[in-house]
Amino acid sequence: MHVRHRTGISGVAELERLTSHLLRAPLPGDGHSAWDMWLLSGYGPQRFRIAFRVDHAQLDGVGAAHTALGLLADTPCAGPRLLEPSSPSIAGFVHLARDLTRSLHPARVRHHAAACPGGQVRFAHAQLNEEEVRARADILGVNVNDACLAALALALGAWQKRCLAGMRRRDIPAFVPMSTRQAHERYAAGNRLAAYRLLLPCTAGTLAEAADQVRRQTTAARNCRRRESGRAALNYLPLPLGLAGTRLLSHPTRVPVVASSITFPEAPVCFGARPVGASMFCDLRTGSLGYMSFTRVAGTVRCGVAFDARNPGLQAVPDDWSDICRSGT
Repeated sequence: MHVRHRTGISGVAELERLTSHLLRAPLPGDGHSAWDMWLLSGYGPQRFRIAFRVDHAQLDGVGAAHTALGLLADTPCAGPRLLEPSSPSIAGFVHLARDLTRSLHPARVRHHAAACPGGQVRFAHAQLNEEEVRARADILGVNVNDACLAALALALGAWQKRCLAGMRRRDIPAFVPMSTRQAHERYAAGNRLAAYRLLLPCTAGTLAEAADQVRRQTTAARNCRRRESGRAALNYLPLPLGLAGTRLLSHPTRVPVVASSITFPEAPVCFGARPVGASMFCDLRTGSLGYMSFTRVAGTVRCGVAFDARNPGLQAVPDDWSDICRSGT
């Protein structure tokens, strides 16, 4: 593990610039494992940021979270939920086939293509108290994650209205990863992911309308055991077919947004300190609009957006998400 310490950071603005730089900085090579950790300090009294970076081919988000906790937590604590063994379903396979069919058609949202890896990727985030988001979700009759996705959809709708002049708003297909890691795979190398296609209702008139559209889609994926069926398909299909299906389902011209979420049920203590927030971040694939993430830890929910510098209007999406969650409109 490469551990690097950067101190003397002048303030939060420099901290955020450095974090964005880490999105495009190369991982260790020359025979070393493709992961490292940065300790960023000096920008405030008794405050520091830890950036744990790993090649996505080496670990998925939940695997990276458990590995980071194993390396960093002062005492053992619970990590993100792991999948309980259960059977796939015919309905889940049908749901998967439907998503693959829909992914044959390019998305109709026009934007600047993202830079190739190593390009000018930037990162922005906004954070709310989890109880505030939960209260809004209760009013809407959905869970916290559905409320976050609905507010994100409206924030992306506002971005289209503000930055894509002369073009009408469109709903945006998103690639939603689902961890299939089980307890015996807690620290296993490689990806343990299934995914489904979610149409973000960016054209909805209200947050309640957007939340209802999101809820219907997430409930359908959950009820048909899409996660379990996706795991079974990847385990038992011939490797070339599995790879081809994954590439189609995640192709950035067909699903220009990745919408990922992760929850830490217990706040870890690292170097004697508890976190005030956390973010997932990821480099962009060519043609992607952005990587959107929701990270819940220590009573907070953070919306993070990794975006190409040629789409500067996306900088405002996390703040718009926060405002929409608070106001309900």
